[in-house]
Amino acid sequence: MVSSLHHSHILKMRTAVAVAILVLVAMTAVLTRAQELKYPEREVVADMAAQILRVALGPWDTVATVPRKRNSELINSLLGIPKVMNDAGRR
Repeated sequence: MVSSLHHSHILKMRTAVAVAILVLVAMTAVLTRAQELKYPEREVVADMAAQILRVALGPWDTVATVPRKRNSELINSLLGIPKVMNDAGRR
């Protein structure tokens, strides 16, 4: 039983390392052409790479990295109230 758990852990680690290497190769290819990319495109590429890495590390890691919003933050974002105005109202 212990060896099968150890084997599955090693397999997960190898998969995560392989995905991380693929992301690194993809990012290297993109960064060589980074001079051609505009800021929003760079941001999208970085977000996609971070999401791929979160998925590769497993479901237990994705829950911890998602920032949670409080009710007031959700209401303000729905109403379109800027955070600066919200912070000024707390003082």
